[in-house]
Amino acid sequence: MRIYFRIIVCLSFFLFGKGRAFAQNEFGQKTITGGITHSLFRGIHKIKYRDFDPYFKWTPGFQLHADFALVRRLSVGFGGTFHHHQLRVDDYSFEAGTSLITENFTETIDVFAGYGRVLIHMKEIYENSLDEVDVYCGGQVMFLSYRTHNTSSDPSLNGESFDIREILAMVGGTRYFPTDFIGVHAEFAIPGAYTFSIGASF
Repeated sequence: MRIYFRIIVCLSFFLFGKGRAFAQNEFGQKTITGGITHSLFRGIHKIKYRDFDPYFKWTPGFQLHADFALVRRLSVGFGGTFHHHQLRVDDYSFEAGTSLITENFTETIDVFAGYGRVLIHMKEIYENSLDEVDVYCGGQVMFLSYRTHNTSSDPSLNGESFDIREILAMVGGTRYFPTDFIGVHAEFAIPGAYTFSIGASF
């Protein structure tokens, strides 16, 4: 953890050096972003059903976060995400006494996540950079809470509830502001409750 934040601090000093900041990263700037997310890591929920036929229904997640510029190229923020995954398992079989039962069922996985983050906003990364573009990278600490439930009649498949208190993730993204107050954004985070997100910034 200590090494992680040292890297962030060193990079921020490097980026403070020269050149102007993008318009969306000026002192005192506050940016609120919301959007839909998708997780490439949700496949871990298939593992215990790998001998059957598990597949996900399309269920995007949702994200809301706020970032506050401390100085021209460094901001801190916090936010949260929610995902409601639906895993369908076909041809699942289990023994009940002397009988073999085969069924199809759905398992729902609710994932709540909260996070804090530190972002470094890049200086001009190419000639004639647009003032309307903000490109950033950094790190975030994420706290996850999982809740699962299924419709199976197998008594051994109980719902689960567990928490993961600390996940360190890399995060990066870009925002484009066609107007002074409203823009669009795209972001990735690895690892974590979401892998990428798209949405609107204010």
